[in-house]
Amino acid sequence: MLNKKVAAIALSCLLVMAIAIGGGTFALFTSSAINDDNIIRSAKVSISIGEGDSPMYYTTDSHPGKMIPYAFGVQSKFAALLQDVQGGNEDVGGWLPGTTIHRDMRIINDGSAPIKITGVYATLNSNNVNLLVHGKLPVNYDADYSNEMPLPLDDGEDAAYIEFIDNMKIKITDHATEKILFDDYLRKLLNFKSGGNGGHLFNKDAFIMFTDDIKQIDFSAYLELKAGDIIQDKDFVFDFNFMGEQVGQAEPSGRIFGHVEDTDGRNVSNATITISGTTNEDEIVNETATTDEDGKYEKVLPPGSYHVSASASGYNTSDAISVALENGDDKEVNFVLSVPQAPIQKGDLKVTVKESKQPKSAVKEAEILITSGADSYTGSTNNSGEFTQTDLPNGSYTIIVSKFGFETKTVNFTINGDTELTIELDNAAVYKRKGTIRDQKHNQTRIGKVTMIFKDEDGVERGRTATSNGYGSDRGNYEMSLPAGTYTVELTHNDYQTKTESIEFNHSTHNSTQDFKMTKKR
Repeated sequence: MLNKKVAAIALSCLLVMAIAIGGGTFALFTSSAINDDNIIRSAKVSISIGEGDSPMYYTTDSHPGKMIPYAFGVQSKFAALLQDVQGGNEDVGGWLPGTTIHRDMRIINDGSAPIKITGVYATLNSNNVNLLVHGKLPVNYDADYSNEMPLPLDDGEDAAYIEFIDNMKIKITDHATEKILFDDYLRKLLNFKSGGNGGHLFNKDAFIMFTDDIKQIDFSAYLELKAGDIIQDKDFVFDFNFMGEQVGQAEPSGRIFGHVEDTDGRNVSNATITISGTTNEDEIVNETATTDEDGKYEKVLPPGSYHVSASASGYNTSDAISVALENGDDKEVNFVLSVPQAPIQKGDLKVTVKESKQPKSAVKEAEILITSGADSYTGSTNNSGEFTQTDLPNGSYTIIVSKFGFETKTVNFTINGDTELTIELDNAAVYKRKGTIRDQKHNQTRIGKVTMIFKDEDGVERGRTATSNGYGSDRGNYEMSLPAGTYTVELTHNDYQTKTESIEFNHSTHNSTQDFKMTKKR
């Protein structure tokens, strides 16, 4: 796995802060910010000047027209300290207290190993101070100015210096993520006492840079309105130094990074990112990472094949995503975590079906149909007229109960936990049919003892009778009462061929006659 051996590096930029006559102040980064010699093992880092949004930006090396702050002709003693100002035409004034000046710079990983930028600190730039104090100045420099800025080695030696660092607020921001890395007074960044603990560690805001990565860092400097007049006509030059450490050797590696949010688009902090798989060298890898307050994470890994998933308290664990990581890869893997749905509340339904008339006898074999949307449940009552359906989700339902000889009944009900229903069925209206069965050839011959079986449209027997075996006009007669419907009647006799006919029972046919004829067997 990757070595976590720490090696410190310092990356410098130069911020020149000067107080002009009248209390104005200005600042700039200079080309001295490029540090090509910051090398640890195979890591190499440099800083280059970016394009800021302030008119007081360009340095003598960074602008082709050599345009610099306080260009030639502007009334400022500090203008004389900047070389080759001919042609400068920036119309700038003093940096008044209450004004914020912005700068940007770029940190570049020129090496072949990942590095982590861990903090920032500031130091007074002794080379530039010596330049001022010891008279190494351009020929048009005002000699009276050389004594106005002693080198402050201790915070008690120069009251103007102390006033300045206690009223100059520095804000340092990661341009891409807008994450604030530092926002406090300049004093907090200084190692102004020998052996002091100045500077600021990023801690959880530390960021990793891979080979050829470029990171833009934005600076803003704000001079408090309460700054005293003692800082007028003073120049201060500070180096801002980034600290770093190597987080991997120059062995092949790649990075998996990403963001975790919930279904409402909110960042999920403290989510656990689980990464498992094998390297290209067949080594088993099981790693985790944790998202920061912005829901972001990253992990440096050897090339290999991995499965990445995210989990967090109060959320469903994501599905694993497969990632093939090669040397130098930056693979972004984002996750959207959902909140678990509340368990579906359910209940058991017990239905009891009875006759509506006294003594309210149980209705067995009643057909049950329960519906709710597209869901349906079916069954029939037992000998006690009861039916049970378990685990019905809470909600609205319709039950239809039907039984031959009874009126079909429909009931709407709600399940909210265990529920019991009692349904009473009314007897269905019945209609009577009657008639005589005769011999096919001898119409006057009435046939007694003919068995008549009445079946509904589903072929279920609904009634049975036999013709009279008496004498005279009673012989061969039948009567049958059934609920409304179309039936088939099957006629059977030992001496005659079986015959099937259709017969209607309804209001219009009630008490009407329907005769049948049968053919005698040979």
